[in-house]
Amino acid sequence: MNGSDFIALAGKLAVTPADEAAHRTAISRAYYGAFHVARSLLLEFGFRPVGNANVHAFIRQYLGASGHPEAYFASTELSYLQAARNRADYDLEDRRMASRDFAMKCVEQAHR
Repeated sequence: MNGSDFIALAGKLAVTPADEAAHRTAISRAYYGAFHVARSLLLEFGFRPVGNANVHAFIRQYLGASGHPEAYFASTELSYLQAARNRADYDLEDRRMASRDFAMKCVEQAHR
């Protein structure tokens, strides 16, 4: 199991027609997939992120401050995806999170 497995599942859920729960779950899995891919990359380079809820911010901050344009881009994508995940999971009134198109956009971002 790795982060790419979550992204693949998100892709399957995102294309489910007219299923709000599937679309919201796709958004959530897209974020967690991208998060785990980034975390695994940092582990490969010898970094040991904190083992608590602060790990999400640590990974974004580290990537953003690395000085590498691609890592900075990944940091901004993670920020966007995490905000979308929070809305999908906690703001059931936000109709955008029910959208198949938005779920597919999040999956595409996670792939990047």
